Amino acid sequence: MPLIRTRQDIDELLGGPTPAEMKLMSLCMTGTTCQVSKFIPNERNFSDETNVRAEVLRYLILGGCNTCTVASSGVFLVGAHISGELNLDYASTKGATRLHSCHIPKPISAIRAEFQELGLGHSVISGLVAWGSEVKGHVFLKGVRATGPIDLNGSRIRGQISAGSAQLNSETGFALNLHSSEIEGGVFLQHNSPSGHREEDSVFIANGGVKLTGAKIGLLYAEGTTLVANFDPPEKRKPDETQTYVALDANNVTISGDVKLNGGQFDGEVKFSGARIDGVLECEKAVFENAHGHAFNGQRMRVGQWFTWRKETSARGGVSLNGAHVAELYDEPKDWPKDKELFWMGSPMTA
Repeated sequence: MPLIRTRQDIDELLGGPTPAEMKLMSLCMTGTTCQVSKFIPNERNFSDETNVRAEVLRYLILGGCNTCTVASSGVFLVGAHISGELNLDYASTKGATRLHSCHIPKPISAIRAEFQELGLGHSVISGLVAWGSEVKGHVFLKGVRATGPIDLNGSRIRGQISAGSAQLNSETGFALNLHSSEIEGGVFLQHNSPSGHREEDSVFIANGGVKLTGAKIGLLYAEGTTLVANFDPPEKRKPDETQTYVALDANNVTISGDVKLNGGQFDGEVKFSGARIDGVLECEKAVFENAHGHAFNGQRMRVGQWFTWRKETSARGGVSLNGAHVAELYDEPKDWPKDKELFWMGSPMTA
């Protein structure tokens, strides 16, 4: 992939810009949204009118050059097909990076990159690898369709992650990995209408599960979500590696606000072992199911306010609350699993 640093490089190394790139460069200089299509292109129906090469897009995301200076607001591209691999490793972007309703067939690499804001709303992507990245604003993943994992392991996000109605898929590992990340504004895996009722298209689905181990976040809202664990195929695992079946791994997470799992469907273990939740933990009308072990594991977790387990919440596979501490418990006894599947000895709880 040729490295584009100037407008002249596009002519000399790439044979000139496509019509979509010409439009994008012109509008980036004025801070205007560039829409090249009303639809999301795919591999069969894109043309030069909608195609933006990754080398050109990177050049603009980083600010352009003296003859094509991107406005301070950054890049806002809608309806484009991004050809090639977009590599932003160790880069510092100028303004916001918004790629809305785009088709990005190769994984985006942004290891230790610095973003002002990152938006991929309603785009079709094959994955995002952004270990150790820093985002000064928000990460918008609403409506994203991903065929590979979104990995923000060890990242620092000063705003929030908003991922309502996203559908994430990973053949191996977690579909969304936020291990050891700091997310000041919280993680929202849902989208609520102004009335407070979930919209029909707002269901967040993660085939591969979500990992939050050791993370520090403000809030976790996962109401009405569907998280499905997967087993890695044997050929993709190390010979001596054991495989667990985990839909949500939040072991040792620190959450300064609330956790809401109401109405969620969790196929695989939900783990809050050693977690610290300063606000409430709500499990109402939720379904936890794991044929390979505990359905809900809250060993040694600490909940600063109330913990609810009621309104037809069910757990098929057992619940472990050994050593857990919660300020208040609001439950319906009929919703707990049978005695042989419920473990909470030594767990001081007050109702």
